Amino acid sequence: MLEIANREILPAGMKFAKSVANGMNAVIKTGIDADTSAQADVLVEISSLNAKCKKAINELQTAVNKTSSYQKIDAKADAYRDDVFIKMGELRIVADQMEIICDDEIWPLPSCGELLFNI
Repeated sequence: MLEIANREILPAGMKFAKSVANGMNAVIKTGIDADTSAQADVLVEISSLNAKCKKAINELQTAVNKTSSYQKIDAKADAYRDDVFIKMGELRIVADQMEIICDDEIWPLPSCGELLFNI
């Protein structure tokens, strides 16, 4: 999950933020009196989600590193259940929120709908 989050999910969120910012700036540069509040709202939302995603990645990495250092298998199993699994869930919640607002052409993974209806 860490590899997918670092190499695909977070970069997709950043690429989408850049796309929204570029689109908003293009509209503003036309000089017409256009309302870009929708673009600004989406940009704020994806930027916030990108930050939450990075934080969740760091927290999961810390939990994995800590758990990997345990020598006793029962302690390691308990730590994976009680810490790593929880951190994975927190990262997934953020990734799911990112998937909802990111452009389908940018999002690197199949959507839930694609998995349900296109397999």
